[in-house]
Amino acid sequence: MKFRKTLALAAMLAAVPVVGVAGSAQASNCTSATSNGHCYAENQLEGNGSHPNAAGVDLDVNCLSVANRSTDFDDWEMWFATDTPQVSYDTWTEEGMTAGSLQGGYQGFLWYWADMRPNGTYNEHYIRNASVGTSTNVSVYYAGNDNDNVYLGGSLVGTSAGNGSGGLYANAGFESTTTAATLQGWADNFQYRVGSSWSWASPNVWNTNSGWVGTSASGSNLYASTGCGGGAAPLAAPAAHALPADAAQRARVLAQIVQGVATRAHGSHLGSARTTRSTRQQAIKALLGGDRVQGDQAVEVIQLNGDFSPVRSMKQRKAGALPTSNTLTILVDPATGRITDWGISNIGSAALAQLGPVSQLS
Repeated sequence: MKFRKTLALAAMLAAVPVVGVAGSAQASNCTSATSNGHCYAENQLEGNGSHPNAAGVDLDVNCLSVANRSTDFDDWEMWFATDTPQVSYDTWTEEGMTAGSLQGGYQGFLWYWADMRPNGTYNEHYIRNASVGTSTNVSVYYAGNDNDNVYLGGSLVGTSAGNGSGGLYANAGFESTTTAATLQGWADNFQYRVGSSWSWASPNVWNTNSGWVGTSASGSNLYASTGCGGGAAPLAAPAAHALPADAAQRARVLAQIVQGVATRAHGSHLGSARTTRSTRQQAIKALLGGDRVQGDQAVEVIQLNGDFSPVRSMKQRKAGALPTSNTLTILVDPATGRITDWGISNIGSAALAQLGPVSQLS
């Protein structure tokens, strides 16, 4: 996606207040009922009513962190709300940077994309490590047949399958589970496409915590900041540790991973965990609704039954609450011990056995 250049934001930066050093603040949860219990600061509703078929923005941060990396996260991202009038809750494809607590209990700073679909399925896919001080374009294009193509830096990184017939609007900005967070971020050159024509975003800032994060929009550019506190040092990448070769030790590590994901996906009424081995593409096709990603390495596949709900969300505008799902699916790269993808759905337990022999973890 090619964007027209805009002027530097030096004047804007000088005008925006630095409010608080959240990294050293007392943790405070975001509890507004209108924002799904998360804090937001975003440029919103671009293309609303005109059904855009694509949107994109250049994302950059000098800092993005949370004080408690064990439980909280914050994102600098773009949401592409999808056109699914048959359900009462919002659906979307999102892409951006996330910092803090990642699924499985480890901590880091990564690029990711995720989707919430009309069948109640929510999936997350991790792309690669992120870094501060670098502007990178993210974009989503409707690809026909209810599919959205997701691009990072101009390269296709995934496809959200079965997620509505194009877009409703696009938002870009900040999401956090806590006010004990730091951010200095730019979302520049925000555009959306209707038909074959691209339009610049108009400033329309929505901020659930205006006393905590300072925001300013000029044309198609959004700036948001809490200040970086002690500096803009990036989070370390999640440590890579190959899964143990010993079967009993391997099972214990996988059980710890699934417990961490279940906790962060608000799991309750949990059953027993099961696992098999497959490849990333096969497992996503069979268990994560047909989303497509880049890469097809071997993966350990874990499933757990219970009640789960999405971890991330865009600010809901429809009346219906996001649905809960009864199956949690996790894909782990055995070479690194890191989760590549995970999702919640209502897929039956028998689907796991289609990939290979199934073993009980717990």
